[in-house]
Amino acid sequence: MVVTFTLQNQYSGATYVAGPFNISGTTSGNVTTELATGVTKAQLLTGHTISGVSDLTTGGTIASTGVCTTTQEWQAYPSATPTPTSTSSTTTPPLYGFFHSNPAVSPLGHCDQNQITSALFYSSSTTISNMLGTTVYDNAQDPWVGGDFYYAVSSDNTFNTNDQPYYVIQVDNFGLVTDVQYIADCAGGGAQV
Repeated sequence: MVVTFTLQNQYSGATYVAGPFNISGTTSGNVTTELATGVTKAQLLTGHTISGVSDLTTGGTIASTGVCTTTQEWQAYPSATPTPTSTSSTTTPPLYGFFHSNPAVSPLGHCDQNQITSALFYSSSTTISNMLGTTVYDNAQDPWVGGDFYYAVSSDNTFNTNDQPYYVIQVDNFGLVTDVQYIADCAGGGAQV
C-alpha cells in the first residue's frame, strides 16, 4: 500500500524545532519495520509518501530524532477499495462481403438484363440463402436503404444476370432482407428460399 505522512498546519511554525524524523510501521502480527529515516520537516509539510508498505501494516510510529525527541503513533486507515464495475459492450457480429446489382421491382426484373453484381454490401450471414430476416449493410457498413427493391446478389463482383442461376434479395429501407429467391433460369421463374 501507499502511505502519506503530513504535518498538520498548527505544527508548522518556526517555534517547533523538530526533525529529522524516522518512520516505522507495525504489522498486525506486531512485526516492526523501518519505513523511512531522515525525513525533514519541510517534506512532512508538503506530504511525504512511502510506497510499497505491507498491506498488513496497521500503524506505527513517527519519531523526531533532532533537538526535540518525541515519538507519535500513527494508524493506517485504508482507503476505500474501488468496486469493480462491469462494462457492457455491444458485440458486432462479423460481416461478410457480397455484391449486388441495380434494383428491380420484381424478383425476375434482372433476367437477361445484363446486370452486373459489382456494388459491395455486407451481411452477418455467410451465405446468401440464409440472409432472410437479417440486416444487410452498405459499403460504409450502415444499414442498407434498399427501398423494398430486389437485387441480384453474388459473392462475385463480375457476375452477370444473363447467366443463371443466381439469387435475388429484397431489402427494405432499414436494411432488413424481407425475401430471398433463387432464380434457376429466367424461363422457369424464381423459387423462394
